[in-house]
Amino acid sequence: MTNIVVNANGTIKGVDAAGAATPGVATLGGMIYQLAVLGVRGQADSALNPQRLDYLSVAEDREEKIQGVANNNGGVCTISFTPPCQTISLPFAQPTQITVPDYLTAPSIGYTIGSGGTPTFTSVAWTTALADAIRLMNFLQLKLDKNPLSLALVESWQLASARPGSTATLDAELQATVKIPLQAFSDGLGGWRYAGLSPLGNLT
Repeated sequence: MTNIVVNANGTIKGVDAAGAATPGVATLGGMIYQLAVLGVRGQADSALNPQRLDYLSVAEDREEKIQGVANNNGGVCTISFTPPCQTISLPFAQPTQITVPDYLTAPSIGYTIGSGGTPTFTSVAWTTALADAIRLMNFLQLKLDKNPLSLALVESWQLASARPGSTATLDAELQATVKIPLQAFSDGLGGWRYAGLSPLGNLT
C-alpha cells in the first residue's frame, strides 16, 4: 500500500472549512470522493474509454446521512469499484500488494503521482491510488482509536478470482464498496460544491 500526503505535485486537492482549495488540508474521504468522481467522468468519456469498461460507479443521495458524522449536510456518496488487478506476493505477515492498472487511455483523468513529501501517494495510476485509499480506510475503521463512532464506511473489501479471459498479470478482481459522507458548500453563484468527509481523521 502506498502512503499519503495531499497537494503534492497536483495529486489531490484539499479543501478548507469554506470549501476552497487549500494546500495541506484534506481527508481520506475527500481523496476517495475526488478520485471516484474524476474516474467516473473519465469512464463516461468515449475518447478515454473506447471499450466502455465499467468498473467504477458513483451514486449520491442528498437526503442520506451517516449518524454521528459532523458537517454531513451534503448527503452520502456510495462508490463501487470492481476492477481487475494484480496481486504481488510479499514475505509472510506482510499485506499483499495490489496494483490496479489504469484502464482508461491517455491522458486518462489527469492524475499525477505524489512527490516532494513523505509519506505521499507514489502509485502511477489513479486506479491504484483509489484502491489504496479505500484499503487504508478499511484498515483505519478497524482501529478503535481512529473510529470511535464504530462506523462501517467501507462496506466490503475483498479480492475475488480473476475474471474469465484475464491475463496472467491480472490475476484477481477487486470488489470494494465504500460510503463517503459529504459536506455541501455554496459556490457563491447559487449552486453547490461537495467535499468528502472522513470521520476517521485528517491525513495531515
